[in-house]
Amino acid sequence: MAVESVSGHRHLDISPIRRPVIIAPLGMEFSGKSELTRRIMGDFRAVSVSAGDMVRAAATRNETELDKVCAATLGKGYLKGEDALRVVGSWFAEPKDNERMVFDGFLRSVEETKGFFPMLSKHNVQPRQLVFVFLRTPVWVPHLRMEHSTEKQKTGESLRAKRDDDTPEKLLNRMRAYHTNLGARMSYIKNTHMGEWILSDTHNKSSEEVYENVKKHLVQLI
Repeated sequence: MAVESVSGHRHLDISPIRRPVIIAPLGMEFSGKSELTRRIMGDFRAVSVSAGDMVRAAATRNETELDKVCAATLGKGYLKGEDALRVVGSWFAEPKDNERMVFDGFLRSVEETKGFFPMLSKHNVQPRQLVFVFLRTPVWVPHLRMEHSTEKQKTGESLRAKRDDDTPEKLLNRMRAYHTNLGARMSYIKNTHMGEWILSDTHNKSSEEVYENVKKHLVQLI
């Protein structure tokens, strides 16, 4: 691939192609993604790629234009797709030799989903395998209010605030945003055959039960 240097001359990009296995848990907040990610990291020697951590780090720096966008959006909803792709793309811009990665808190919008492969290609990443793990959660969970529930779900995710600056309104805004484009994202992933699918129901199941179901499929796929 030819790229343009700061001098305006074009040269051949000879950066090595990276071919990791990428696992992408999909599910709303409190569905157990973080617990699932932790277990996959331990059993499959994968590294966690947390979009949320990247956004919070950028907001804390608050130096670049993208940092300021992250700071302005934090706690109010999700970043626009193009901005989320830029944040994650900045992580891939640095050399990475991890063979297995778990993406936590990414692909939350149709724009992110459609731009995922182009973003990877820009950074010379061609996944050897891409596996989506969809944690299907009961529809009543988005209507829970944090001040009315202090216990954990069986999945291990607390129903209290997940961040110091969280409020019930901020939580519900994020959950609404998740559900608004869920169908469109799933349709795009399936129709374009982006990767393999694992579907796991979380209702009345412990985190161990959910993980064991996911694990048996991952062993076959990767």
